[in-house]
Amino acid sequence: MLNLKSPINVGFYIGAFKKFHEDATEACDAFQRGLSHFKHHEFSEAISAFKEALSSLQAKVGEGKSMFEGHFQRIIGNSYYLLGNLELAIEHLDKAITIYTNLGSATRSFLVETLDIIAEVYLDDLEFEDAEEKYNQSIEIQEKALGLDHFDLAELYIKRARILLELNVDEECLDDLNKAERILEANKKNEKSKGLLLILQTFKFALEDFDAAVKKRKEALEYFDSKGDLLMVAYLANELGQTDNYSLDDPLPEDELMDYLERARQIYADHFGEKSFKVCNVIDALAVGKQNLEQYEAAKELYLKELEIMEGSNNTLNKRSVYQNLGACELQLANFEEAIKYYDLALKTFQEYEDIEKIADDDVDDMLELYQDIGEVYYFQNLREDCLKWYQKGVDLVEKRLEKTGVAIPPSAYERLGRVLLEKSDYKKGLEYLDKAIQLSRDLEENERDNEVFKRSLDLKGQVLIESGDYDGAIAFFQECIQLELKEEDGNEKSEFLVPYYGTLALALAKKGGLTKALETITKAENIIKELKLDGSGEDELSTNYPLVLIIYGYILIMQGKPNEAIPKLESSIPLIEQLKSKSKVCKFSYDYEYSEAFAILGFAQGKAGDYENSIKNLTKGIEIKSKVFGEEHADIGRFYYYLGLIYKSKKEYQNAFNAFEKSTTIGKKLFGEDHPEFSEAEFQMNLMKSQLSKDQ
Repeated sequence: MLNLKSPINVGFYIGAFKKFHEDATEACDAFQRGLSHFKHHEFSEAISAFKEALSSLQAKVGEGKSMFEGHFQRIIGNSYYLLGNLELAIEHLDKAITIYTNLGSATRSFLVETLDIIAEVYLDDLEFEDAEEKYNQSIEIQEKALGLDHFDLAELYIKRARILLELNVDEECLDDLNKAERILEANKKNEKSKGLLLILQTFKFALEDFDAAVKKRKEALEYFDSKGDLLMVAYLANELGQTDNYSLDDPLPEDELMDYLERARQIYADHFGEKSFKVCNVIDALAVGKQNLEQYEAAKELYLKELEIMEGSNNTLNKRSVYQNLGACELQLANFEEAIKYYDLALKTFQEYEDIEKIADDDVDDMLELYQDIGEVYYFQNLREDCLKWYQKGVDLVEKRLEKTGVAIPPSAYERLGRVLLEKSDYKKGLEYLDKAIQLSRDLEENERDNEVFKRSLDLKGQVLIESGDYDGAIAFFQECIQLELKEEDGNEKSEFLVPYYGTLALALAKKGGLTKALETITKAENIIKELKLDGSGEDELSTNYPLVLIIYGYILIMQGKPNEAIPKLESSIPLIEQLKSKSKVCKFSYDYEYSEAFAILGFAQGKAGDYENSIKNLTKGIEIKSKVFGEEHADIGRFYYYLGLIYKSKKEYQNAFNAFEKSTTIGKKLFGEDHPEFSEAEFQMNLMKSQLSKDQ
């Protein structure tokens, strides 16, 4: 719904200008030059000429005395908008509005047109409340001048409804749409009515039926295409190209979305020039689409093109977004130095970004996101200290804002910091931050809560509780994750997103001794994977959750005294992990968590089955892998040494058994104190071995 009402009828404007200002020849000449530049998409040159015309006019007749001054301000605003300088665009459009308002009713139509334009600028800048305010003004003016049933009001009601839809004010949105519909139905003979009704229906359906809204958008696009209204075609193609497939029961093919965006890009390029802001916006959508498709090189190329277009723009918010997206692409391509470079450029778009005391409160959330992005770059390289530094900067930032303004801290700040601290085996601090993240999430209303952060926090807390021996507490957290996921998936019990929570729940149940329930739970998880054909047996993608399911399944079978049944499960997990790891460009070390578990639990099963040689070999390999990634004082390594001690004990190699139990006990006591169930058992076994060794002497 593009409404850049620039002076297109050059002959009329020039003629009228000469009639009203016969002695303003210089202004007229400059204005003509500006229009020529504008027509050829030379917006910087056009602005210079229009400003020259404006200055000349003001010198002749004074400021604010001529409606043509309003026209000049308006087209200067349009030109800045097309350059992407939204701040300057709004500044000049506001000046035009002031001039038209002061000149009275004779300029009413120009005033309404300009309010419409500035609303569109605000909309493109995602400033929905400001856009609504401008439409409110337009509607008030037109209702007073034309009455409530005039045809011109229908389009304004539809445009305001679009804003209200974005603001989730559904009742008011529907009221505007009904007003517009009543007017359009009463004026069906008007050529514009059918098209406006189609646009109206796209918004009406969007209130409750997204699939129907998409179908109506397609119908509207075909209609406007048949009428040769290419700007409306571009608007609708852009909307279709940015369809949120997650909201649809019948998602659109990704290549179809890209085709729509490409069509919008071409129309805007033909109409406004290849380097206009309208083209820039569509290129951004194309780039995001490529990024979502994991076509990172293609996305990079588009983002760089976008930056080239914005070279002369002062729109730091848009540039910041592009820098961040470029950083994300480089990260996914494992180009870590390049990722840091772009994130640093994004940081530099903030004023006083190096001084936490001077950072504007409105910038804090965006800066937190950037700090977290930079932290991720280091995390993916397994550089946890550097990662912690940036996550801590984020926490310091939001805590400082809390002190100043009382604005709540986003739970993600604590969740990320807690996660890395736990991986460093700093359980006390890690749990402290996790607990803060969980409590902050609980304090939020459901519609305001980031459920992904909430679930990750609950899941991490549950995993720590397993490691610390609080199995009942862990079970409660995993069950809460499952309920949250079921709610999000509308009760779909076959969702892949349930799988990791069923897995960790099964592990907690097994540790507690509820082996039957544990087996039922892990079977649920495996069945989901197999029913969705995500087990790597077919053409569908292998689920990243499947190896962990096999490992936990194997562990439960060992606990049931069925090591020979466990071994095939565990053996099959190893090539799957290797497959996933080989495909991953970033954070390869994350797969080493499961890789080490697979070897260690397999070794444990083999030992229980009497295959001591392979048992010791695989347990040792599991320890080596885990130590390399997480350090030698990790809870899992203590557990692996406990398993190794049991195998050596079965072999009657009591000195080796004692050494393994001693290492397990030392790690356990350091991390969890004296009362951990597994590590207390390790200490008991260590003392048994000590007694046995004394007897042997």
